[in-house]
Amino acid sequence: MPKFEREIEIKAPPAAVWSILSNIRDWPQWFPDLDTIANISQVGVGGNFDFTDGNKPGTGSILRADNEELLSVVTNVGNFQVSHTFDLMKDRGVFGFGSERTKLEYVREWDAPGGALGDWITGGNPIDLTKMDRTLDKIRDLAEARGGTV
Repeated sequence: MPKFEREIEIKAPPAAVWSILSNIRDWPQWFPDLDTIANISQVGVGGNFDFTDGNKPGTGSILRADNEELLSVVTNVGNFQVSHTFDLMKDRGVFGFGSERTKLEYVREWDAPGGALGDWITGGNPIDLTKMDRTLDKIRDLAEARGGTV
C-alpha cells in the first residue's frame, strides 16, 4: 500500500489551521482531487459527502475529527479509495513559550491495483507528491491569510 507523508510549518495558530480543515464547504479550495462537494450529512465523525473530481463522481467519509489535532477522511472514486490524514501539532516555541505556529503533516495512502508490483510502481509517483505539496501550500496560504502571525 503506497503511503506518502509530507509536512509544512504554518505561521498561524492551530485554531486558524483547524478552521480551514474543518470547514467542509471550503474543501474545493484546497482538498486534492475534489472540485465540488455536495450532500454533506454532517461535518464530523461519520459524516458523508459526494464530490466530483473533474467529471468523475465520488463519495467520501470523515473517519476522525479531533478538534485542532487530527482530521482523517476517506475518498472513493469508482473502486479507487484514498485515505487522507491531516495531523496538526502546535509549535511550542522556545522553552514552550511564545509560538503561534503550527506544523501540519499530511499522510496519503491507498491500495494500488496490481498488488506488490502496483505498490512499487506507484510508491515513487512524483505526481502524488506534487499534489500533496500543493495541498499543504494552499492550506498554509489560507490559514496565514485568515489568522496568521509573524
